[in-house]
Amino acid sequence: MCWDSVATATANITPASLTITAISVTKTFGATYTADTTPPSVDFIITGTIYTGDSVTSITLTCAGYPAAALPGSPYTITPSAALGTGLGNYTIGYVTAQLTIGYGNCTGGTPGHVILPPINPDG
Repeated sequence: MCWDSVATATANITPASLTITAISVTKTFGATYTADTTPPSVDFIITGTIYTGDSVTSITLTCAGYPAAALPGSPYTITPSAALGTGLGNYTIGYVTAQLTIGYGNCTGGTPGHVILPPINPDG
């Protein structure tokens, strides 16, 4: 028996979902915060199944509050993006932001009057 035609099939493959969520953090006014951008990290989590052979090796975390010069006008938004790794074309990656809050350090001077106070608001 001889066949004159060849049957074709189309496969619809849905990418797996990954979500990268930044973790909210605090820092002391005047300090620089350096985010950990490689997993496992205290600054973000990855949810979803990463299949054998695939990996997330780093992400980008940006926040205007990270530099030491950032003012206490917090909270600042921490934005995760740009995941790098192996096989990530097999995934739909979503990103979830978090907050960075800047606080004042505590000073416990040994004698009265040796305390650092936060600035006074312009309205008194």
